[in-house]
Amino acid sequence: MLAIVLVGGESSRMKPISNKNFIKFQSKELLQHRLEALQEAGFDRFILVVSDSIKDQVATLVNKLQIPAHIVVQAQKGGMSEAILSIPSELLNEPALVVSANDSVEPFLLQELKIQGGKLDHDALIVGKQMEEYFPGGYLTVNDDQTLANIVEKPEPQNTPSDLVNIVYHMFRKPDQFQDLIKQIKSGIESDDVYEQALAELIKSGGQIKVHPYKGQWQAVKYPWHAYDKFKMYVENSQAKIDPSADIHPTAVIEGHVIVEANAKIDANAVIKGPAFIGANTIVGVGSLINQSFIEHDCVIGFNTEVSRSLIQEYSTTHGGFLGDSIIGRNVWLAHGVVTANMRLDKQAIQDRAKLGVMIGDDAVIGIGVTFMPGVKIGAESTIMPHTVVKSDIEPGSTIKSPINYIR
Repeated sequence: MLAIVLVGGESSRMKPISNKNFIKFQSKELLQHRLEALQEAGFDRFILVVSDSIKDQVATLVNKLQIPAHIVVQAQKGGMSEAILSIPSELLNEPALVVSANDSVEPFLLQELKIQGGKLDHDALIVGKQMEEYFPGGYLTVNDDQTLANIVEKPEPQNTPSDLVNIVYHMFRKPDQFQDLIKQIKSGIESDDVYEQALAELIKSGGQIKVHPYKGQWQAVKYPWHAYDKFKMYVENSQAKIDPSADIHPTAVIEGHVIVEANAKIDANAVIKGPAFIGANTIVGVGSLINQSFIEHDCVIGFNTEVSRSLIQEYSTTHGGFLGDSIIGRNVWLAHGVVTANMRLDKQAIQDRAKLGVMIGDDAVIGIGVTFMPGVKIGAESTIMPHTVVKSDIEPGSTIKSPINYIR
């Protein structure tokens, strides 16, 4: 069965973290997780809609996985509707599941959709995630026969028409006809919700869209801190294990749901509290605390460092200090004594989170004793000189001089 995966490209909301499709989770890139989950559910043909900037990276991954896939470059910006319009119509001649590359769900949903797709007796099927709390998305109104009546976009919390939020798991019996609907609507208006309008037009023209309720886990990645939430979801749904080749000192303490991969080293008096992930070849130094954090492969967590509720990508290094509620990119160098503030003194939310530390892009270099105020973003390839207090966002490639005059 065919899966259409909307991969997209760079997202300004994810800055300063590099393309979200290639963030690593348990040493696999997010897009690889996505494709393998679809394969395991029984989808065996793929159309990947990508931006021109990442087509080569996607092609490399497709070749590595040896999956049958057409890679289609999205012709214009414009969200899901432009993605569907970019696909040659001759590729849309069979039932297909349209999914976002970064919306993770539990495996049983994909298996249910594969079964539904084989006997789909409606024009389309969409998944409604049952939400206990308000979510700023599109809410579904459903008829008595479980068909879609309408999608209400971002209603006020007190006016939600149901507990079902539209997530991008949409099965079409004739995707080429749905593409035609998008073309008709697109020709008459300029709007970023053409895809949703096409769903509404399908209903108006007599089509039926079945709503499939889903109660399981769902995690998208729209902002950098969502990467931590997604990693946590992956770890909690994986078996806790310590690879036999890992070197665990007798005085180290490992508590809770923890994964330690091959050739990792946990030094004397280090403490790891789950859920946690320690990637292959990573070193956790003497007296360090890894608290509900996820450290990718080939990292070094230096002596007496605390890392709490944070995500660190591969080849990054720390040398003592505190990282709290932070997202650190790949190949980042954090010198001794770097500290992140992760809560405002007035205790007000930071980006809707009670605690949020620093977000640092790839290949940044952070000097001794640097302090980050809550929620700041440090662009890739930046250099911050020692003893700087960073109070605002830093653009990629910047060099921030220290306020202290040093004797030469």
